[in-house]
Amino acid sequence: MKLALIACAPLVVLAACATPQASIGGGGAAPASGAMYCWKDRLVAADGKLQCNWNADAREACKSAFVTDLPRDRVAGEPREGNFCPNGQRLVAVQLR
Repeated sequence: MKLALIACAPLVVLAACATPQASIGGGGAAPASGAMYCWKDRLVAADGKLQCNWNADAREACKSAFVTDLPRDRVAGEPREGNFCPNGQRLVAVQLR
């Protein structure tokens, strides 16, 4: 019995380490409220959507290249210019409703 428990102990540790990873590409759903950031030159308004490399974190938006859609009715106001990324890209930000 003790040997079986000792043999299973490493499996428990491995299972605890196998948690799901968050999407690095930003393909997940947008947060319910707050700001979203993307590169200014990637922003395209089309068919009631704002297409861009949206991310809820400005630093991550600087790194992200994965384009997603943000429904226009979720956005309060117009996109506004933000800071520059280390790679020279200017960010724009929108406030979500």
